[in-house]
Amino acid sequence: MGSRKRVEPRDLDGQTLLVTEVGCAYRKKLDQLLSRMNIRPTNIIEFSSVEAIKECVSLDMGLALLPEVAVAERLTGRRISAVRWAGPEMDIATHVVWHKDKWISPAAAAFLALLQDVLCLPPSRLSRLRP
Repeated sequence: MGSRKRVEPRDLDGQTLLVTEVGCAYRKKLDQLLSRMNIRPTNIIEFSSVEAIKECVSLDMGLALLPEVAVAERLTGRRISAVRWAGPEMDIATHVVWHKDKWISPAAAAFLALLQDVLCLPPSRLSRLRP
């Protein structure tokens, strides 16, 4: 994509796409978009690991559409570059749930704290989740 500032769905036509395996929420949304807009990549290479996709992108093997949180570390290290997505929203909701009457281990509490930090959630949004 060179020095482009943004990419539209039609820009994926004729490109090599590095994608997650079938069944992944990101993959499903991308497949639906490509089909709906009649976009035909030249190659689609499927991976079971987002880490493998990021490594292949850094080796210039193709393009990938991944959540920012999944690539933030590599963007900081300048091992890959991001281009702004100018297509339809492709948000994915993720829920963290557990039994309300069960004890929450210190590891689970630490995980919730990490989620709060990484996702930049205000304490009020996550406070009901803490033990």
